[in-house]
Amino acid sequence: MEIQLYNRQLWDAPPELKNHQGEAIGADAVFLSAPPVELGPIRSATSTLKKGRRRSTLRRFAWTAAATGVTLLGFAYIWLHLGRDRDSFSELVLTLLGLFSAISVGAIVWMAAKFQHFTTYVGESGIARVSIDGSVGPKCHACIFAQATELRTELTRNTVNGGTRFKFVWSGGNPQTEFSIAGLADRAAILYSNHPYHFALAAEAAWTAHALLRMRDEFKQNGWAEFRLDEWRWVRVGRGYIEFNLCADASPVRIERREIDTVEITKGFFRFRHKDAKFFGRHGKFDFECNSLARVHPIFSCAPTK
Repeated sequence: MEIQLYNRQLWDAPPELKNHQGEAIGADAVFLSAPPVELGPIRSATSTLKKGRRRSTLRRFAWTAAATGVTLLGFAYIWLHLGRDRDSFSELVLTLLGLFSAISVGAIVWMAAKFQHFTTYVGESGIARVSIDGSVGPKCHACIFAQATELRTELTRNTVNGGTRFKFVWSGGNPQTEFSIAGLADRAAILYSNHPYHFALAAEAAWTAHALLRMRDEFKQNGWAEFRLDEWRWVRVGRGYIEFNLCADASPVRIERREIDTVEITKGFFRFRHKDAKFFGRHGKFDFECNSLARVHPIFSCAPTK
């Protein structure tokens, strides 16, 4: 959700604050605004804006004009090189193609030269992304953990180029509370401290710490903590037991602590095994995708194991 920034002045990060990788923040980093007070104490921060970079419409026009001009000169050279061999149809096609290419190249350069930067914050009570886009901004979009109910993550690894496509989505009862961090992290990109992948991992760690405190309250109130898989499937962890509701046409199954054999994550699946489960057959085996679990890491903190 978008929240109001009470302090739109550039912010100086305290010397002890680290970036999302846990490293020292560069001395040339420029933060677009002070972090929202709703985030609580700040755990980490980073910014794509560096000292010396300024908004310049004139420079943007210059780059666009240069790219457009070079494209037109290239087609003019082709035009002259054809000489007398060109007919009226070739002239028309070449003219239209040249104009289209020049406009396309100019538009691409115009967008690429846009003054667009982001500052991201991870706090104990929430996360925020402050952005400036051309002459608009800064604007702040944040996720306040107290207003969110779940985090769902998607990680797809590409074995060809070694990259990972990721998506982290926080959501609540109101669609306006949804906050997402997504992108592609390849081997070269993740070397940069301001890559969104590092922001996503730091935000997940902060959310996990908050979720553990929330589950502690659930335990005190209900005697169990619930993990939603979808609209009707859930896993419930209680004192000395774990309960599964994985089938719409079957009653929940409860396993006591002494009956649990193994709890593990394998190939993207949570796998729970009853001590009486056989190698063949499904009895006593409970598997579900990690992506379907709203709170992945906290479940291991409270799952009753041997």
